[in-house]
Amino acid sequence: MKIREIKDKASSLEWLRDNGFNTPKFEIAKTIQEARRFLIDLKDEYKKFSLRGVGRGSLQPFYCNIDFKEAFMVLEDFKECDKIIISEGIDPVYSEIAGKILFSSDNCFVEYLEGPGITVRDIERNTLYLKRASIEELFLTPEIIRELQQITFKIKREMDKMKICIVEFSFYQRPIGWKSQRIIFWEVIPIWKKEN
Repeated sequence: MKIREIKDKASSLEWLRDNGFNTPKFEIAKTIQEARRFLIDLKDEYKKFSLRGVGRGSLQPFYCNIDFKEAFMVLEDFKECDKIIISEGIDPVYSEIAGKILFSSDNCFVEYLEGPGITVRDIERNTLYLKRASIEELFLTPEIIRELQQITFKIKREMDKMKICIVEFSFYQRPIGWKSQRIIFWEVIPIWKKEN
């Protein structure tokens, strides 16, 4: 899948996973019945679930870190959605850094917040405390810097048609996600140049 094919949060997660980047463990259901099957199949593997609706309308249901029984009960809230992302619930209490890598044709920098339990959503709410740095200026392990440089390389290969591209990530105290790493990627948001 190319970045050009990213249409929503679901396809963004698929692009990240397909390109070898750590994401939450997830499945994408197209119907409530399929979502029920995924929940049943995953109930022994996941301690907690996060459910997110995709498509049709601006406000999509989102439930974070709920148990199997509650996840099963809220599925009817997703009846108007085109897709349902069913992912392993990841407790933000262990998050140390949350950030966004911002790419343009001539620039790349990271906006981030530090602190226990910080999430990417906190960035919009706390712009006063936002820090800005290059990837290399972040005080992270060499392994994490390599992951950030790898995603930079993949994005820049397709940058010619994009105005900007935003990649959301978090850095945790302990390994999480399908690759069991301390860095996890949440979303790639390409913003395309207008065609003349």
